Amino acid sequence: MPVPNIPQIRLYQNWLRETRGLSFDTYDALWRWSVTDLDAFW
Repeated sequence: MPVPNIPQIRLYQNWLRETRGLSFDTYDALWRWSVTDLDAFW
């Protein structure tokens, strides 16, 4: 059975939720967090 193609951004969002407890409802919310909380993002 083929593995579904999961977009990298979705994998990153899953990782953030599972390891850091961060969840974003929209891509825009994720982007805003990534440019305003640079220490946490990087």
